[in-house]
Amino acid sequence: MLQAPAAEGVVVVPGKTFILGADYQRQGADLVLTGGDGAVVVVRDFFAGDTPPDLVSEAGQLVRGELATLLAGPQAPGQYAQIGGSQAAAAIGKVEKMSGTVNVTHTNGSKSQLKAGDPVYQGDVIETGKGGSIGILFTDKTTLSLGEGARMALDSMVFDPNAGRGSLGISVLQGAFLLVSGEIAKVNPEGMSIKTPVATIGIRGTSTAFVVGPEGTSSSYALARDPSGNVGQIVISNGSGTTTLSGENQAATVSSFYVAPSNPVTLSRMEIVSQMSTALTALPAQPALFTATGGTPPSQAVTPPSPTGGPAQPGA
Repeated sequence: MLQAPAAEGVVVVPGKTFILGADYQRQGADLVLTGGDGAVVVVRDFFAGDTPPDLVSEAGQLVRGELATLLAGPQAPGQYAQIGGSQAAAAIGKVEKMSGTVNVTHTNGSKSQLKAGDPVYQGDVIETGKGGSIGILFTDKTTLSLGEGARMALDSMVFDPNAGRGSLGISVLQGAFLLVSGEIAKVNPEGMSIKTPVATIGIRGTSTAFVVGPEGTSSSYALARDPSGNVGQIVISNGSGTTTLSGENQAATVSSFYVAPSNPVTLSRMEIVSQMSTALTALPAQPALFTATGGTPPSQAVTPPSPTGGPAQPGA
């Protein structure tokens, strides 16, 4: 067992293949990380201050303090008083597609296996097993999918089209990930962000594809044409720089939170598809969008582009 004292703002956790897949648990004021091989790291006094420190691996992967707190769960798992962040609150989306084993941990610490039709809530942590995948439709019609061996937290969501307010925040620790933005991107073009261990991704009304690699490997991010034919923009930023993708099938890679993202390169559609694993088949078809700023007529329900590059089939 290794012990890592909580420093001001950041804790370096030993190992290059540990921090993203470890089990996170509270033990008093300490954070206990347990790897799949049984290795244990204890971060002393992690929860003692008002703001928990960030965790950083030796490979430069960053797990923010608030995400580590969410992964560790509440002090008293299962208590009804803690349910306000999950089941007692309104659902922010539902499971549209499922394959294999997909587990969820709610903010009250309760765990279950997800199935098609299940609601998802703010604060849920979702993990897919080997061969598993999941497709989620959010209340603003944003669609999202995860491939096998992935881990994601639904950090926050606000959607009030009448007031013109909306935001969606998600953290992805590892795995292949696809997202097609919905109404939030229309009412608040800067309201969607995805946090990964090496970068924060700002989504400006488009389809995006991510592969968040294991520690010690690069993560890749790509921009695709959305189902309505538009190409938006994604902004990739971390502690060392920013790269903007604004052309169809542009991509960039990031190896560490402390190394600037690469310059954009243009990939073929098949190069992007080949990285997506089971995430591609799990992406739900997106309903038509009807915001005041424009959208798809009811007779032209949209679907994700065909992996082969051919036209999408309406209503498929």
